[in-house]
Amino acid sequence: MPHPTSIIPEVGGDAALKGIEEEMTELSHYIASKKPDTLVVISAHAEGYRDYFQVFDGEVGIGSLASFGAHEVNFRLLYDKEFVRLLSAEASSVNFPAGTTGDRGSFLDYGTMVPLYFVQKAYSNFRLVRIGVSSLSLLDHYRLGKLIRSVSEKLRRKVIVIASGELSHHLSREGYFGYSEDGAKYEETACKILKTGNFLQLLTQNRFVLANAGECGNRSLCIMAGALDAQRLKVSHFLHVEHDGIGYATALYEVLGADASRSFEQLYLSKEAYEVVSEIAHAHPFTQLARKAIQVYVSEKARIAIPEETEFLSPAKPVFVTLKLHGSLHGCIGAIKPAQKNLGAEIIENAISTAKDPRFPSLTRDDFPYLSVSVDILGALQRVHSIYKLDPKRYGLYLQCDKRHAFILPNQEGIETIEEQLEAAKRKAGVEYDDPLTLYRVPVTHYR
Repeated sequence: MPHPTSIIPEVGGDAALKGIEEEMTELSHYIASKKPDTLVVISAHAEGYRDYFQVFDGEVGIGSLASFGAHEVNFRLLYDKEFVRLLSAEASSVNFPAGTTGDRGSFLDYGTMVPLYFVQKAYSNFRLVRIGVSSLSLLDHYRLGKLIRSVSEKLRRKVIVIASGELSHHLSREGYFGYSEDGAKYEETACKILKTGNFLQLLTQNRFVLANAGECGNRSLCIMAGALDAQRLKVSHFLHVEHDGIGYATALYEVLGADASRSFEQLYLSKEAYEVVSEIAHAHPFTQLARKAIQVYVSEKARIAIPEETEFLSPAKPVFVTLKLHGSLHGCIGAIKPAQKNLGAEIIENAISTAKDPRFPSLTRDDFPYLSVSVDILGALQRVHSIYKLDPKRYGLYLQCDKRHAFILPNQEGIETIEEQLEAAKRKAGVEYDDPLTLYRVPVTHYR
């Protein structure tokens, strides 16, 4: 279910989205007919964290659409405390990053309130579970959905999961958010997924397209899809509308019974493991060394010896090692200046540091079959006096401002333009808009 506030009559009622409004009403009548004990609402606009799924706790969630001009539309919904506590406990028992830690209040977000506005008109005898998305991998979102299903079965709850979200916001040059070819690509793919229920495609989407699509529903969909893992489905109530450059869609998935062929997590892991095997078979010696250093350190807490080949004994250069796990960043450590006696030692030490990157959960042996490793070797810094000498595809960017500094590798996901690369470096360095900057472009050789 999407969440445009403009479809709510008290807000204004957008005639162009009348079909979506009517479909939301129909879906709400379906929910009422099933008399669920619990509604699990997944919202991209709920308070969240980069590396943790927030499950909201407490007695009651309250909210209002007053900020959208509808002062008379208010919400007071009881939370399903038993479901929330068991979900948090189940996540903790398997070391999964989800739970009630970090809950910052009971106020409902509009991504939750818009769908529930329609639901409550048809049915109100339910308890609410509200969950935010994160920046963890799409597979982690899918796994959270599987945990939700497991908890509902243990509690013998009748549960309906609502994935609140919208599709691309970049479908029109006249729209508020502008146009992107990747937005149009994502829109087409997302509609196919919604119409067919082929949730494997949710997990295997092109990361660059997804990053540039301007969507706010994909991660909610992944959680919902995980709750439907290995289940045969009936798909209905699909409706897609584009308005003012934004894609809106509805769909309903009814469980008909078990279907092992739809265990999309296993299918995805098999595909990913095959791709990593292929990557290893064609890996450059620098990348092979980094991978071996990581595996030995994680498994044995030991450092490997520096190989005796000439290429590893050459003078040290600045090195960055990057890890991706299940398609998402899982570590990136390096330095602008080398700190070791030779290149081999530089690669080994940075690889070990990347494996310990404190921003991400600790690696385990179970992660090795799905771990993608790359090595970037930096050339000399080249001072530039105009941003138009930069190129985010070809050069890294090193930024200095007094004692603050930051480095951005080239070809980063979601960074297409010079301006985007510069903004990313400013954010990383904590630089204000008008602070004086010294800029360097950095040639980088990438090894897979």
